[in-house]
Amino acid sequence: MTTVTSLDTYQPDVFKSEWETRVAVAASYRLLAHYRLSDLSNGFIAARIPDEPDYCITGRFGMFSEEATASGLLKMSIHHTDDVELEVDVAGAAAPLFQSVFQARDDVNCVIHTHTKATETLSCLGAKILPISHPGLVLCAQTGYVDYAYHHDAPFCKTMVEAFEGNRCILLGNHGMIAVGRTAADAFFCTFTFDQACLIQLEAYQSGREIMFPDNVDEMMACYTTDYTNNSETGYSWDGKQEWGGWLRMMDQKDPSYKS
Repeated sequence: MTTVTSLDTYQPDVFKSEWETRVAVAASYRLLAHYRLSDLSNGFIAARIPDEPDYCITGRFGMFSEEATASGLLKMSIHHTDDVELEVDVAGAAAPLFQSVFQARDDVNCVIHTHTKATETLSCLGAKILPISHPGLVLCAQTGYVDYAYHHDAPFCKTMVEAFEGNRCILLGNHGMIAVGRTAADAFFCTFTFDQACLIQLEAYQSGREIMFPDNVDEMMACYTTDYTNNSETGYSWDGKQEWGGWLRMMDQKDPSYKS
């Protein structure tokens, strides 16, 4: 998990790795609200605790993204819900989704689910992400598609996990999106970029003009995917590590209470 830039609110009765995870999740919730990517108290962010990989940190049931604080988040198992009360501590619809992803993907340490206007609109059109913009090229080859099911039962979770194989995000038909990442920064970068890709594509549709594709589209998509897969340290790696420090500084200036 990406280390936060400030631990000045660190609580000694909590392991540092858990506190860092709490701060990162709280910051991510606040960032969703800042960029208008949140949806009231709906959606979720969940992040695995590095030193306790069978446990994760997530938001509490009914919490708005604007309210998120490190100490106010919930710690729970990724395997069961015996340690929480559904619809009181955590949303019953949320737990099966992020638990299924964590159980299936050891490489995933953060899951973000939200419903933005752009992702919901594109999902209503039955469209797929086109490689016609910078964000579209970044994620076009790393996106899966699932018909959304209101009941998050075992068959649906299995379908969702299968759609995530080799991908960083999925577009849920008539519903929204889910993004995953190796870190909170990674998952948020994916969420932000995916929303941009959907928004640009929708605006291109509305222009009424012919949509132009890059001549070297396959090569460009392959480069983006390779840079991310290889965790590139030169230039962009498309996982948010260049942006994370700036995002935290921005949140510190706007309202540092997320770290409390």
